[in-house]
Amino acid sequence: MNLKISSWLDNQNRQPFIVYGPDGSGKESLLRHCLESDPESQIAVLHCSAHTRSEQVLGLLQQHCVLVSSTSGRLLKPKEKSKLVLYVKSLNVVKPDKWGTCELIAFLQQLLTYEGFYDQNLEWISLENVQVHITANH
Repeated sequence: MNLKISSWLDNQNRQPFIVYGPDGSGKESLLRHCLESDPESQIAVLHCSAHTRSEQVLGLLQQHCVLVSSTSGRLLKPKEKSKLVLYVKSLNVVKPDKWGTCELIAFLQQLLTYEGFYDQNLEWISLENVQVHITANH
């Protein structure tokens, strides 16, 4: 199992993934063990609650990344190490709004699909070397 998760963390792949299982099954321990073997990665943890929103994700990204201008536009890239792992813990506890939409999940979907987001000034901000890991309980 460790080998399969480690392959998702290698330099060439860097794809987002979800670890899903019962509460207390060691999802976080497994991820942390795999990440400890990568000295180039820093981890930023978002502990979800029923009211977690995209603002908390943006706060973590601003805390652990630097905003730079490039020829292709503005981008956020890791500040301290070459890679940042955004670990979203217990995504399943986030509650949908009155319309049935989970704003956090919609924002994460945008980050993962388009590799960026629009800031409060409606400027596109791309992400560079940021990987998203999610855990959820059933």
